[in-house]
Amino acid sequence: MGVFFSSLIALSLLTVGMSAGMHPLLRVVFAVFILCANSALWSSFVAKLLGKRYSRFFLFLLGIGYNIYFFAFLSSAFLVLYKFNVSIFSFVLFLGTLINGILGILSKEAIFLPPRHFWKSLFLKCRSFFLEINPLRVFVFVLCAEIAIVTIAKFQTFKIIFSPWEMLPGFLVYVVGLLTLLIFCFIFFLKDTSSARVFVLCAIILHSFVLHFYIPGVYRFPFGMDQLRHVASEEKILAQGSIPPVLFGGDVSYVRIGPMNVPEVLIAGNKTSYGALWAQNIMAHYITGAPLLAIELWLGFILWSLFIPLFLYFLFGFMARSARYRLLGAFFASLFFSFQMYGAIGLPIGVNFAFFALCVAFWFAFMKYGGKKLLAFCLFLSTLSYFGYIVYAIANVLLFLYAIYFRTALRTNARPAFRRIFLGFFAVFELAFIALLERFGSPMSALRESALYAPTAHAKLFFQEFVLRNFFGAGSVLKRSPALQDSLYFIGQSAQSLTDVFLLRGVFMIKIMLIALSAFSVFGVLLIFAHRRKKTLEGVDQNLFFASAYFLVLFLGNVAVSWYFFSGIHLLVERMDLIISLLLICTLLYGFIYSCGKTSGRRKRYYSIGATIFFTVAMLSAYTSGPRYASRVIPEHLTAMHYVYEDMAERNAFDDCVLGDHVPLLVLEVISKGELINGNFPLQYNLINPERGETFLKTFTTGKLGAMKATMQKLGFESCYFVLEDRFMSKWSLLAFRHLLGEPRKFGERVFIWKMRKHEI
Repeated sequence: MGVFFSSLIALSLLTVGMSAGMHPLLRVVFAVFILCANSALWSSFVAKLLGKRYSRFFLFLLGIGYNIYFFAFLSSAFLVLYKFNVSIFSFVLFLGTLINGILGILSKEAIFLPPRHFWKSLFLKCRSFFLEINPLRVFVFVLCAEIAIVTIAKFQTFKIIFSPWEMLPGFLVYVVGLLTLLIFCFIFFLKDTSSARVFVLCAIILHSFVLHFYIPGVYRFPFGMDQLRHVASEEKILAQGSIPPVLFGGDVSYVRIGPMNVPEVLIAGNKTSYGALWAQNIMAHYITGAPLLAIELWLGFILWSLFIPLFLYFLFGFMARSARYRLLGAFFASLFFSFQMYGAIGLPIGVNFAFFALCVAFWFAFMKYGGKKLLAFCLFLSTLSYFGYIVYAIANVLLFLYAIYFRTALRTNARPAFRRIFLGFFAVFELAFIALLERFGSPMSALRESALYAPTAHAKLFFQEFVLRNFFGAGSVLKRSPALQDSLYFIGQSAQSLTDVFLLRGVFMIKIMLIALSAFSVFGVLLIFAHRRKKTLEGVDQNLFFASAYFLVLFLGNVAVSWYFFSGIHLLVERMDLIISLLLICTLLYGFIYSCGKTSGRRKRYYSIGATIFFTVAMLSAYTSGPRYASRVIPEHLTAMHYVYEDMAERNAFDDCVLGDHVPLLVLEVISKGELINGNFPLQYNLINPERGETFLKTFTTGKLGAMKATMQKLGFESCYFVLEDRFMSKWSLLAFRHLLGEPRKFGERVFIWKMRKHEI
């Protein structure tokens, strides 16, 4: 009870501090105390649910990560349905603390607190740790990590670059490779003691920071367009409190679905999908006072790097008894490009996946141990997941159905025929359900005519492009298909390494790694299905690995069906990357455990050495293959768009258009707190707009204003700002625009702005 009431006192002080302008450092101290108190309450509840399978200190650390995402999703519910401000943030903290307090008190477990002689105990544990772990290992690993971080930070730039690898030296690849090699050696060759587990898990977390640092370390502003859109939405929420549509406290809009009128907010995918990220970043802004641009760049990277290894270690603890395999499963995430990219870029899919990984862990715990309390907690987490990407909420519903079937079949000792019938019907239902949602829920989705009228040719092309090339990487030339931008899990946007490192140069090594990892994962799936009714491996939960392989086949089936039958935007399957990657880790881990179990003695040591080298090169292949993105924010964009917004405000001319590339227009959206979107041009899904794009292209490529005049007349603009960057100009076009429009307003040497009036063109 003391922990609960102490957290309420700290919450009261934090609430007063946020309203009264308390120093940010004090606000951070109170917030950390509230977080730790909630973690102590929650960890006592989980310890009661799971018994003594995990140490209380590990559950306490896990609880810190859980509560960060728990408060984000709880806040998302208010942000989506109503509004979000400081008062509601304080209420969310109170409500979350109350929920954790009830869980902690009802568990009747002792609340985790540091022992009375904390510093003495800490000293003894540290001394014991360094007696078991050679300090030289710690020193070498930390030194390599420090060299990598300093190297990345040294090459921070404001230049417009396509990839961080345009700035980063090849030397960095060798350092990260050495770190990876060391961790695999620690996992395979250190003695399995508590100190060794702590050391390796800390090393994996530090490696995660290094691996994902190449985006926030090189880019001084958010990476890509999506992050700017989210900052603009967060600025709008800070200014107005809400973004329509809402369910309470405003004009509620409805959408007719069949015979029913449904509140639009319940099916407005952008709010539910993005709400957790928006709430998380706004909460961080309230507590620290940091600008949202900086929070967008750094917060997602920090949270992912710190907590995803913990969440995966927790998850794999239900699947494998050996700590080596748990650590290996947590570290296998570094092999997949999707984990590398989303861990470096703070996007909603990262926030949603982190919470989903915890949901999967507790669903696996329920399948393994059962229990009404555990089921109720899983349902509570799954309900909260609705305020995230719909694909994760759907995945939680599917896990719920499968878990109920599994526990029922286990309790009643169901016959194999019943199990096969259920799994078959479940697969057909899931594939059909996702396909229907994809067809009628995704914008611009349409049935591919070739799938109906030329099935043989269509199937052949699909097999070559999707199965061989984009999954196994076995095409003659690994070339990304424009229609399959998000279908690869092992490598990035490039068909070859973006560095000049000899070992990774060219397309050959990338292809070899992709084929090998894909084949190894498929090998794991086949082994799992073959061993389903056998107790083949000791210390491994065959049922959970079977569930992983089963859902992997289902989700890959969803991707294949969607790409095979439908064209347009694939709203659901494009968000399955991380789910499929997680399931691939499970099958990859099973394949490795099986292969390792078939060897012993010296052969096992050689096998571990070979696996270490292979996985290290595979990770580096993914690491150096992306990300690539052509546009980015530079300081001149900020100063130029500040000028445009202030000029509009001075003239009260917020209806004027702004013609330019999408990046400065997104910066203007941020500066205007979400009011000036797409330069005031009509907006379609995903910023697709024919008038703005075609007009801008024709204007800067021809040096003539005919297209601009026609568009202004069509859309009713009286005046417009023409924003042009040096990368879109040549000497002749600059002279042409000077002749037609006069001298531009220059911002540095890279951004030029002209004002245009319709009657003067």
